Amino acid sequence: MDNRDIDFSINRIMVLRNKIEELQSQIDVLKEELQDEVQSRGERKIDTGCYTVMYYVYKQRRVDTEKLKADNLYDMYVKWIESNYFKVGQSNSIRSKVLNQIDI
Repeated sequence: MDNRDIDFSINRIMVLRNKIEELQSQIDVLKEELQDEVQSRGERKIDTGCYTVMYYVYKQRRVDTEKLKADNLYDMYVKWIESNYFKVGQSNSIRSKVLNQIDI
């Protein structure tokens, strides 16, 4: 794979990511409309015959890390995790600078 192939692959990734973002925005709007409809009906569940739409609030218990930090307990129990990070940036012909970073 030469540099042109790499550039082509990265450009293709960026185009596809833009499409994903556009589609995700459309999905978010539709989800919000469905949530509003369920709430406006005063129901938690709507069965359309084809789909079941549910929207409800749930509670969850979580550890209060701020409190642990304030009591100096957090550092005693924190665990470091190491992973690999790969980043590709867009460059121009004059100098290399990261413009649109993408994570692969």
